[in-house]
Amino acid sequence: MINIHNFPASFGDTFLVCINEGDFEEVNILIDCGKGFSTNAQKTLELMGKDRAHKIDRFIITHFDDDHIAGLYNFLKENGNSSAPKIIEIKQIWLNTFRHLQFSKRKVQPLAQDEIYRLDLFKLSYPNPPENNEVEIGAKQALAAGRLIFENEYDWNTDFDEQACTDSYSIKVAENVHLHILTPSLEKLKNIETDFIRELKSGFNLEPSTDDIFDDAYELYIKNGGKERKKEEPISSGLTDISAENISHIINGTPYDPDTSAGNGSSISFILETSTKKLLFLADAHAEDVIASLKMKFANSKQPLIFDAIKVAHHGSFRNNKPELLEIIDSDKFIFSTNGKHSSHIHPDIATIAHIITRPLPEKIRKRTLYFNHDFVEKQEHLKAFQTEDLCNLYNYKISMDKEIEV
Repeated sequence: MINIHNFPASFGDTFLVCINEGDFEEVNILIDCGKGFSTNAQKTLELMGKDRAHKIDRFIITHFDDDHIAGLYNFLKENGNSSAPKIIEIKQIWLNTFRHLQFSKRKVQPLAQDEIYRLDLFKLSYPNPPENNEVEIGAKQALAAGRLIFENEYDWNTDFDEQACTDSYSIKVAENVHLHILTPSLEKLKNIETDFIRELKSGFNLEPSTDDIFDDAYELYIKNGGKERKKEEPISSGLTDISAENISHIINGTPYDPDTSAGNGSSISFILETSTKKLLFLADAHAEDVIASLKMKFANSKQPLIFDAIKVAHHGSFRNNKPELLEIIDSDKFIFSTNGKHSSHIHPDIATIAHIITRPLPEKIRKRTLYFNHDFVEKQEHLKAFQTEDLCNLYNYKISMDKEIEV
């Protein structure tokens, strides 16, 4: 049996996947730690770790966006040293930071004072987003989380020889649990690093060194979208009169504008495969990268690829759920994580849901269920119509607010 805990995380992500299959040892995978972590997921982890009978086998931090790491610093600080955890044992942490990108040679000597000044100017050009009452930690603490992982001696990316987690890896977590990395690709990380170094050189005459201070600069760079700084606009979210006819117009008339932000492009997405199940976790990954990876790994497989559950990319943004991607994957369980209250966009997009529900059902799927972790669907006009009996019956799906999903 597999239980997916889809914790409320504001407009972000926090998942705990608990795997108990027959005679195999229990395996627990923690994925991200979005806003509200201390009052939701951490309470569950405290109960799990109380008698030291449970552990986190992998803690996967998919990328450095605030809505995926807001609870990271405080949680690790409270948990303390990895050898004597105060909350729960964590066997290994996955998180790609600048220190894991070793594609370009870097000088070893300490930075001069004028270089530190120029680096501060660079960081000021990528400002921290304004905090609000849902943010548990300041951005400076989020950037310090990497140092905390190191200082508290957690195994960090050891599955990858302490280099970056990329799509070239399939990791055996336990006898019955494997994680097949889909993104990021080595090429994508190299491109992000190249762009980052180019920005350092062109505007601030800086060469990156091995100093930890460049981790902070890199994380601010990708948190702000890298080269892409455009605001994401809501797609078809203003349309409230949802009907079969309107859905047809949405599917045929909504242009696909791909996400190109560096932060989302660096997302760790993966397939979690057990002895009996396959689950797809798409983080905020770029659809084009996921498609390429799936086609390479399953070149001889029949499409669509059927998964026992799919965590929908980027909270249902249409920019990360290209129609082509939704044509090659399917499931009877589609999982969304958002409260729809991001300051710059409304997720999920109608176009994403429309493309999911209107496809013909494969032989192995009788009905699709869309899972949400906030009771906001009835309050959001652009989603409320999807709960109507007529549409649910027409397209053979249902909406669930269950935050614990049994697979």
